[in-house]
Amino acid sequence: CTFLLHFRNKTNITYTMKTTILLLMLFLIKKTLQEDKQNQSIPNGQSIYESTIPWPAYFWEIKPYIFTNEKGRLAGMIVDYFEEQRRVGMSCFNNVSNSYLIKYSNKLPDRESILQFYNNQSVEGYFLPIFGNNSEYDSNSEIYAPISATSVSLVAKQVEVELSNKLVKAVIDSALLGIVVVLISITFSFVYALIDQIGKEKTKTFMEELYLAISFCVTTMSTVGYGDMVPSNQISRLIIVQWMVFGLIISSLITGSITKFVYTDHDYLPPYRDKNIQIAVLNNSAEYKIATKDFFADKVTNYSTYEEIFDAIREGKSKYAIVNSDIAAYAQDTWNIGKSPAERLVVIFTKPIMIPIQIGYRSSKYSMSDKLAVCVDYYDGQAKEYAYARYRKRVKTTELYIPTMAEFILCYDIPRAMLIACCTLISLGILFDLTRYYLKRQRQKRSDKIEINETVDPDDDEDGVVENYFVDVPKADWSNLKNEIDALNKTISTMLHQQNKGVVEETTTNATQFAIRNVAFSLSENNS
Repeated sequence: CTFLLHFRNKTNITYTMKTTILLLMLFLIKKTLQEDKQNQSIPNGQSIYESTIPWPAYFWEIKPYIFTNEKGRLAGMIVDYFEEQRRVGMSCFNNVSNSYLIKYSNKLPDRESILQFYNNQSVEGYFLPIFGNNSEYDSNSEIYAPISATSVSLVAKQVEVELSNKLVKAVIDSALLGIVVVLISITFSFVYALIDQIGKEKTKTFMEELYLAISFCVTTMSTVGYGDMVPSNQISRLIIVQWMVFGLIISSLITGSITKFVYTDHDYLPPYRDKNIQIAVLNNSAEYKIATKDFFADKVTNYSTYEEIFDAIREGKSKYAIVNSDIAAYAQDTWNIGKSPAERLVVIFTKPIMIPIQIGYRSSKYSMSDKLAVCVDYYDGQAKEYAYARYRKRVKTTELYIPTMAEFILCYDIPRAMLIACCTLISLGILFDLTRYYLKRQRQKRSDKIEINETVDPDDDEDGVVENYFVDVPKADWSNLKNEIDALNKTISTMLHQQNKGVVEETTTNATQFAIRNVAFSLSENNS
């Protein structure tokens, strides 16, 4: 103003130009004050953000309610809800945009800071999705619920719904039926053992017969018995037919029970729920009551963020988690990226339940006029449908997960160790076979040659030196030679038998020794 007064005496400026310059200066002053207010610090170093309502606004960024899109702008159900109300409500009440549409900032404080701010009452207002439980907020605040979630999802590790775990649970669930079968088998075994003892002289005791009878009952229940255990009389055959029919019925019941248990996801509900079940929920949310009332949790653990909840499930701190289905539908697109199969999460069940996504504001600072309330109520349904159609996704439910053989063997410790052990044993077996084959070939080569030791008589040697001659003869030739000598012995024995029996034995022995010595000596001389 001082500038304009001074400027008036110097130039002939029009009134319109003066007014324009004044308004421009006032606008610059307002923007400067707003930026200064946005940059002022608060206890934990976060920023206070400006809104059109008379106090700073805070909220927690989470898909699909409020989040930053690819263009760096805020989007989501709540944002579009207010945008749609502003668009359709302009004809109803001109002030609807100023009263309800909040100018959001792209930089958002985290939820822990928000809750800390409000619990310490260090701020005068907040704009925060509250998931149903408003017990932590003071009586000076009012809650407004523009939209609602329609269900909650039960999240668990993928391995929790694998076939192997379900089979174990199914067997445990069929324990009573199994006990009955065992008792009946023992009873029938006593009958078989007694029948086998009646009217026969047995070397085995009754307990030995009972052991065989029990084995016979167990094998006959699902098969027709082993070949070494069959009914030996008509009474036994009659009883065994009845027992086989009973076994077929029992086997069908057990198979049906296991099949029903494996392919039905009800292990979190009575009477099939686990003992000492632990469920993770978001702190200050309605999911705590849902976990205890509808899912019968024995222990509920609160976490500050959904990432902490998912990590708790992966680490085994909690077996399940209850998550808003709208949030789970978006989270399941990214929660398994870079995770091993043993750490993957799935939604195994959804329960329809209405959860209001609430927004708190200070009633002492903000009140809605009657005309504005009528306008908002009139277009409320249309705004909700618009927001739901744009951002609500269907959550993917995994009822049963059967891992592939490659995943089962390579991604889990016990199967991987078994695979390594099997490969090691197979390698050792192949090495053993190769070694045995090599040694066998070496022995065969050595056995194809026979060493013949020829000793020279010391009396025939002029120098008195004994020399050993070794002649290598093929095994086949040596066998033929022995056969020929044996045939020669038989021929000579037959010819001389008629003359003198005593001469036969002496002649045969001399002929054998002569033939062997003659052949061996002859081969030695020729170095053959």
